[in-house]
Amino acid sequence: MEGRAGSAARLIVLDASTIVGAALRRAGIPRQAFDRAREAARVVLSRPILDEVRDVLDCPKFANVVTQADRDDIVRALTAAALWFEPVTPINDCRDRDDNKYLELALTTFRTHSDRPSAVACAGQSPLGDTP
Repeated sequence: MEGRAGSAARLIVLDASTIVGAALRRAGIPRQAFDRAREAARVVLSRPILDEVRDVLDCPKFANVVTQADRDDIVRALTAAALWFEPVTPINDCRDRDDNKYLELALTTFRTHSDRPSAVACAGQSPLGDTP
């Protein structure tokens, strides 16, 4: 797969907070990261990550902020050209256990795909607990 500049496309793992942030503010930094990732790389996904995105977007606190159509649009944009993997190696290194799924996906992608993931994009904090 070729990127826009003609170089080989990179693979990227986006975390749910980046994706939800993209849905919440179309002009915000998470949306810019989301759009740029989809332009310059190929997003890799797993079912647990998509399930988390959907669960968070469906939280009642977002009902007045993000319309159902906007929720559907962001999920559609996320999944449209995603490369899907099923992580097989459990990882328990993240301070927040729910974040382990992102490292599991990156590791599975690294081990099974010729194009290695070049980044794991997290909003605000790295999955290992230090600041990005």
